[in-house]
Amino acid sequence: GDQEMAYFATIGSDKQEGTLPSYTSYFLPESKLAVMRNNWSENGVSAFLRGRSGGGHSHADVNHMSLYAYGRYLLADTGMSSYDQRDPNYQWQFLRTESHNTVEVNGTGQQKSGVVNTMMYTNPRVDFYTGESHAYLDFTHTRKVTFPKNSKFFIVSDFIQAPDNGSVNRFNQTWHNLVEAKPVLNEE
Repeated sequence: GDQEMAYFATIGSDKQEGTLPSYTSYFLPESKLAVMRNNWSENGVSAFLRGRSGGGHSHADVNHMSLYAYGRYLLADTGMSSYDQRDPNYQWQFLRTESHNTVEVNGTGQQKSGVVNTMMYTNPRVDFYTGESHAYLDFTHTRKVTFPKNSKFFIVSDFIQAPDNGSVNRFNQTWHNLVEAKPVLNEE
């Protein structure tokens, strides 16, 4: 059997089985999903990045990033609470790009289709991810994430290539934390 799956399936049980994976970060190129983490401890720092669009279960969230550290979510995916269309937040969570940790262009949501190119490079010291999205007509959003694993931070750079037609555009980079996260800005 799969020793790594057995390890995660038996966490917290009286009889821990399997073996801890030798890797901490992983990229699934076909599904365009990436996980970056520094270790497997409860206080480990990890990020989940989504670079895909389209499909029957898709959200308007290309280049979304969730962050989990110290046993709790720091950047949450707010589009995860209910699949019940009667829920008052359903439209916002599933259809609006602003409900995810990504970039919204000119106050409109992403199309649920469009070319997305992703890649990730990982080694024991650093992870580097890039996702290039064409989920907005005539705009390209490229998100680059660098994670130096010996630190406890991520460097996120968003680049938007807009059409050269003289119009003024508005770009909104959104970050959502849970209320109980209580983020604090360290001025040092």
